[in-house]
Amino acid sequence: MAAEYLSTLDSALLSLETEAQQLNILAVLIIAPDPDIPPEDHYRVARDRIESRLPLVPMFCRRLQPLPGFSNPVWEDEPDLAVDTHLHQALLDPPKDLQALGRIAGEIASRPLRRDRPLWEMWLIDELEDGRIAVICKVHHAVLDGASGIGSLAGFFDLEPHAPPVVVPPRPEPRSLTVADQARESIRGSVRWARDFVRSAPRVANLLVRAAQRVGDALLIFNLRTDKPDRINKWKIDMSLPLLTQIPEMKVGMFLPETNGLIADE
Repeated sequence: MAAEYLSTLDSALLSLETEAQQLNILAVLIIAPDPDIPPEDHYRVARDRIESRLPLVPMFCRRLQPLPGFSNPVWEDEPDLAVDTHLHQALLDPPKDLQALGRIAGEIASRPLRRDRPLWEMWLIDELEDGRIAVICKVHHAVLDGASGIGSLAGFFDLEPHAPPVVVPPRPEPRSLTVADQARESIRGSVRWARDFVRSAPRVANLLVRAAQRVGDALLIFNLRTDKPDRINKWKIDMSLPLLTQIPEMKVGMFLPETNGLIADE
């Protein structure tokens, strides 16, 4: 069976990722715990639930396997998937409010995901000031695509304490790439990469030109001097659209942080 390659876009973004610039998707879910489960058992129950329903999210059972040459990485089954390496637990600092939750979410978001295992992790946060708990899910963009992808995590949760059993298909037997498989896929992937590069070169060049034009527009906007009252009096505030939406339409403009809006010359 042919391997599934990481898309060219995701592969390019993956290669540009740094510790300071990561491409992870973070979802913070605040849920009401089952009243019949004591707090000390929350982690065990969450671990067992995730482990039993992993087949519902098969991308959580795969890791990236880099290949030599110009080939994009391929997805490979993780033979020794241990939920305990992906599920963590943390406690909030007093007063255990949403601001404390936001701080810990920021800390979690700042940490890179390990590339030698499936690119996801979950954090169980016990407990908020109102008794609810939070679940923070962090998934790499290469695994799930935005909000629609995060929606696939719903299979791990129930909408009521005693929901009917969920039918979970059996997990297929993990299959790892042999050395021969990697050599074959490397050749196939390198040929595919060269073909895609030739096809996409004109589009990439056009995107670079448009990006350069937008950078020029942005520099013009942010380099304006604001120390002339006669100029400022001619400006108006337009709060109807976000800044980045308005920039391409503006020939002259500036952004004042204290107004949180774009001020544009008529």
